[in-house]
Parts: sequence; C-alpha cells; structure tokens
Amino acid sequence: MDNDLTDVWAPVRGYEGRYEISSSGLIRTASRDIVGTDGALIKHLEATPIKTYMNTQISKEYVLLYNGQKYDKVYIDDLINNQYL
Repeated sequence: MDNDLTDVWAPVRGYEGRYEISSSGLIRTASRDIVGTDGALIKHLEATPIKTYMNTQISKEYVLLYNGQKYDKVYIDDLINNQYL
C-alpha cells in the first residue's frame, strides 16, 4: 500500500487504534486483530485506505471517521494540521 517509502504514518489523534494519517495526507484504517471473548485470534485486518469525499462548496477534501458511536466528518487539511504542524 505504501507507494512512497518516505511517508511517515501516525495514529490520528482522537481515533488511535482505528485510523492512521501519513505525512503526505493519506488516510487509512489501522491494522488490528479481532480477538474472541476467549482471547483467541479470530482475524487479522490489514491497513486499508479509506474513501475521501470533496466538499465542492469550499473545495476541501474530507473523510468520515468512526469514533465508536457515530461517523464524524473531518477535513483532511485539519487532520494534517493537527497531526504534523
């Protein structure tokens, strides 16, 4: 998935364990293990890119991030600014 080996991936603040953002602004789900109630590994999920959308009224790209209860509309440039600046 990483085409650019110089990309640095970090957990998205407020969504740690769910999503990661790269230094170039790509967003993906975090790799994680699904574990049963007995502690046995059921499934391993690899990181996958998530769909981006465009707010054409303000020309800003956004993603929908799940916080455990609902989806939040988050603008990608805000994620980058909060993460890397």
